[in-house]
Amino acid sequence: ASSGVLAAAALVWVVVAFVRLLRGGDAAAWIGGLAAALAPILMGLTATLNTTTFEPLAWTTVAYCLARAAILDDRRSLLWAGLAGGLAMEAKYALPLWLFSLAVAMLLFPQRRLFRYRELWFGLAITFIIAIPSVIWQAAHASPFVELVHNAGGKDITASPIAFALNQLLVFNPLFAPIWLAGLIAPFVMRDLRPVRFI
Repeated sequence: ASSGVLAAAALVWVVVAFVRLLRGGDAAAWIGGLAAALAPILMGLTATLNTTTFEPLAWTTVAYCLARAAILDDRRSLLWAGLAGGLAMEAKYALPLWLFSLAVAMLLFPQRRLFRYRELWFGLAITFIIAIPSVIWQAAHASPFVELVHNAGGKDITASPIAFALNQLLVFNPLFAPIWLAGLIAPFVMRDLRPVRFI
Protein backbone atom coordinates (compact mmCIF):
# COMPACT_ATOMS: atom_id res chain seq x y z
CA ALA A 1 0.00 0.00 0.00
CA SER A 2 2.87 2.38 0.76
CA SER A 3 4.18 1.94 -2.80
CA GLY A 4 0.76 2.93 -4.11
CA VAL A 5 0.72 6.02 -1.90
CA LEU A 6 4.14 7.01 -3.19
CA ALA A 7 2.99 6.49 -6.79
CA ALA A 8 -0.10 8.64 -6.16
CA ALA A 9 1.94 11.41 -4.52
CA ALA A 10 4.54 11.34 -7.29
CA LEU A 11 1.79 11.56 -9.92
CA VAL A 12 0.43 14.72 -8.29
CA TRP A 13 3.94 16.20 -8.29
CA VAL A 14 4.45 15.39 -11.99
CA VAL A 15 1.03 16.82 -12.90
CA VAL A 16 1.80 20.07 -11.07
CA ALA A 17 5.18 20.27 -12.82
CA PHE A 18 3.42 19.63 -16.14
CA VAL A 19 0.94 22.46 -15.45
CA ARG A 20 3.84 24.79 -14.64
CA LEU A 21 5.61 23.75 -17.84
CA LEU A 22 2.48 24.75 -19.77
CA ARG A 23 2.65 28.16 -18.04
CA GLY A 24 -0.21 27.51 -15.68
CA GLY A 25 -0.38 29.70 -12.60
CA ASP A 26 -0.93 28.77 -8.97
CA ALA A 27 -4.66 28.17 -9.41
CA ALA A 28 -4.10 25.92 -12.43
CA ALA A 29 -1.41 23.97 -10.57
CA TRP A 30 -3.72 23.46 -7.57
CA ILE A 31 -6.59 22.35 -9.79
CA GLY A 32 -4.38 19.95 -11.76
CA GLY A 33 -2.89 18.50 -8.59
CA LEU A 34 -6.29 18.03 -6.97
CA ALA A 35 -7.67 16.38 -10.10
CA ALA A 36 -4.78 13.91 -10.13
CA ALA A 37 -5.17 13.24 -6.41
CA LEU A 38 -8.95 12.84 -6.32
CA ALA A 39 -9.87 11.13 -9.58
CA PRO A 40 -11.59 7.90 -8.46
CA ILE A 41 -9.85 5.69 -11.03
CA LEU A 42 -6.41 6.97 -10.04
CA MET A 43 -7.21 6.54 -6.36
CA GLY A 44 -8.34 2.98 -7.09
CA LEU A 45 -5.24 2.11 -9.09
CA THR A 46 -2.94 3.22 -6.29
CA ALA A 47 -4.97 1.86 -3.37
CA THR A 48 -3.53 -1.63 -3.91
CA LEU A 49 -0.25 -2.71 -5.41
CA ASN A 50 -0.87 -4.27 -8.83
CA THR A 51 0.49 -4.13 -12.38
CA THR A 52 -1.31 -0.86 -13.13
CA THR A 53 -0.36 1.02 -9.95
CA PHE A 54 2.58 2.81 -11.56
CA GLU A 55 1.14 3.15 -15.07
CA PRO A 56 -0.45 6.62 -14.66
CA LEU A 57 2.77 7.92 -13.13
CA ALA A 58 4.97 6.41 -15.84
CA TRP A 59 2.80 7.55 -18.75
CA THR A 60 2.41 11.07 -17.33
CA THR A 61 6.15 11.26 -16.72
CA VAL A 62 6.88 10.21 -20.31
CA ALA A 63 4.42 12.82 -21.60
CA TYR A 64 5.93 15.48 -19.34
CA CYS A 65 9.46 14.69 -20.49
CA LEU A 66 8.42 14.78 -24.15
CA ALA A 67 6.71 18.11 -23.53
CA ARG A 68 9.90 19.48 -21.95
CA ALA A 69 11.83 18.43 -25.03
CA ALA A 70 9.23 20.00 -27.33
CA ILE A 71 8.79 23.27 -25.41
CA LEU A 72 12.20 23.90 -23.82
CA ASP A 73 14.36 21.85 -26.18
CA ASP A 74 15.48 19.97 -23.08
CA ARG A 75 16.98 16.95 -24.78
CA ARG A 76 18.10 15.31 -21.55
CA SER A 77 14.45 14.92 -20.58
CA LEU A 78 14.19 12.34 -23.39
CA LEU A 79 16.61 10.16 -21.42
CA TRP A 80 14.38 10.48 -18.34
CA ALA A 81 11.41 9.53 -20.51
CA GLY A 82 13.31 6.39 -21.47
CA LEU A 83 13.97 5.57 -17.83
CA ALA A 84 10.29 6.03 -16.94
CA GLY A 85 9.27 3.90 -19.91
CA GLY A 86 11.67 1.13 -18.96
CA LEU A 87 10.45 1.03 -15.38
CA ALA A 88 6.84 0.90 -16.62
CA MET A 89 7.74 -2.10 -18.76
CA GLU A 90 8.87 -3.94 -15.63
CA ALA A 91 5.25 -4.19 -14.52
CA LYS A 92 3.08 -4.10 -17.63
CA TYR A 93 3.46 -4.11 -21.40
CA ALA A 94 0.86 -1.60 -22.60
CA LEU A 95 3.35 1.28 -22.91
CA PRO A 96 4.63 0.36 -26.41
CA LEU A 97 1.11 0.79 -27.81
CA TRP A 98 0.96 4.32 -26.43
CA LEU A 99 4.52 5.09 -27.56
CA PHE A 100 3.59 3.98 -31.09
CA SER A 101 0.61 6.33 -31.01
CA LEU A 102 2.84 9.16 -29.81
CA ALA A 103 5.35 8.44 -32.57
CA VAL A 104 2.64 8.63 -35.22
CA ALA A 105 1.33 11.87 -33.69
CA MET A 106 4.84 13.35 -33.64
CA LEU A 107 5.14 12.68 -37.36
CA LEU A 108 2.02 14.77 -37.97
CA PHE A 109 3.30 17.86 -36.16
CA PRO A 110 6.46 20.00 -36.22
CA GLN A 111 7.70 18.10 -33.16
CA ARG A 112 8.83 15.42 -35.59
CA ARG A 113 12.16 17.20 -35.13
CA LEU A 114 12.51 15.18 -31.91
CA PHE A 115 13.26 12.15 -34.08
CA ARG A 116 16.52 13.87 -35.08
CA TYR A 117 17.72 14.03 -31.48
CA ARG A 118 20.05 11.24 -30.50
CA GLU A 119 18.72 11.55 -26.95
CA LEU A 120 15.34 10.27 -28.15
CA TRP A 121 16.96 7.12 -29.53
CA PHE A 122 19.14 6.75 -26.43
CA GLY A 123 15.97 7.08 -24.33
CA LEU A 124 14.31 4.31 -26.33
CA ALA A 125 17.43 2.19 -25.85
CA ILE A 126 17.24 2.79 -22.08
CA THR A 127 13.61 1.63 -22.13
CA PHE A 128 14.59 -1.49 -24.05
CA ILE A 129 17.58 -2.31 -21.83
CA ILE A 130 15.57 -1.94 -18.61
CA ALA A 131 12.75 -4.04 -20.06
CA ILE A 132 15.00 -6.91 -21.18
CA PRO A 133 15.08 -8.78 -17.81
CA SER A 134 11.30 -8.71 -17.59
CA VAL A 135 10.89 -9.89 -21.18
CA ILE A 136 13.41 -12.70 -20.57
CA TRP A 137 11.58 -13.73 -17.39
CA GLN A 138 8.28 -13.78 -19.30
CA ALA A 139 9.82 -15.95 -22.02
CA ALA A 140 11.34 -18.33 -19.47
CA HIS A 141 8.00 -18.77 -17.67
CA ALA A 142 5.67 -19.44 -20.63
CA SER A 143 4.66 -15.77 -21.02
CA PRO A 144 2.21 -15.39 -18.12
CA PHE A 145 1.34 -11.85 -19.21
CA VAL A 146 0.19 -13.10 -22.62
CA GLU A 147 -1.84 -15.78 -20.87
CA LEU A 148 -3.38 -13.16 -18.58
CA VAL A 149 -4.42 -11.01 -21.54
CA HIS A 150 -5.76 -14.06 -23.38
CA ASN A 151 -7.78 -15.20 -20.36
CA ALA A 152 -9.29 -11.74 -19.99
CA GLY A 153 -11.35 -12.64 -23.05
CA GLY A 154 -11.63 -9.10 -24.34
CA LYS A 155 -13.57 -7.95 -21.26
CA ASP A 156 -12.09 -4.47 -21.54
CA ILE A 157 -13.36 -3.82 -25.06
CA THR A 158 -16.96 -4.97 -24.93
CA ALA A 159 -18.44 -1.52 -24.25
CA SER A 160 -19.66 0.68 -27.09
CA PRO A 161 -17.67 3.90 -27.70
CA ILE A 162 -20.43 5.96 -26.07
CA ALA A 163 -20.60 3.67 -23.03
CA PHE A 164 -16.81 3.77 -22.77
CA ALA A 165 -16.79 7.61 -22.91
CA LEU A 166 -19.50 7.83 -20.24
CA ASN A 167 -17.58 5.41 -18.03
CA GLN A 168 -14.44 7.53 -18.39
CA LEU A 169 -16.46 10.56 -17.37
CA LEU A 170 -17.51 8.77 -14.19
CA VAL A 171 -14.19 7.17 -13.23
CA PHE A 172 -12.28 10.43 -13.62
CA ASN A 173 -14.96 12.33 -11.63
CA PRO A 174 -17.60 14.28 -13.63
CA LEU A 175 -16.65 17.45 -11.75
CA PHE A 176 -13.23 17.29 -13.40
CA ALA A 177 -14.63 16.86 -16.93
CA PRO A 178 -14.25 20.57 -17.79
CA ILE A 179 -10.56 20.30 -16.91
CA TRP A 180 -9.69 17.38 -19.18
CA LEU A 181 -12.02 18.58 -21.94
CA ALA A 182 -10.23 21.93 -21.87
CA GLY A 183 -6.94 20.02 -21.93
CA LEU A 184 -8.02 18.22 -25.11
CA ILE A 185 -9.12 21.42 -26.87
CA ALA A 186 -6.64 24.05 -25.62
CA PRO A 187 -3.56 22.89 -27.60
CA PHE A 188 -5.54 23.38 -30.82
CA VAL A 189 -6.78 26.88 -30.00
CA MET A 190 -3.99 28.39 -27.88
CA ARG A 191 -0.76 29.33 -29.58
CA ASP A 192 1.39 28.76 -26.49
CA LEU A 193 0.26 25.13 -26.31
CA ARG A 194 0.92 24.23 -29.93
CA PRO A 195 4.14 22.35 -29.09
CA VAL A 196 2.16 19.75 -27.12
CA ARG A 197 -0.56 19.05 -29.69
CA PHE A 198 1.03 15.72 -30.53
CA ILE A 199 0.55 14.56 -26.92
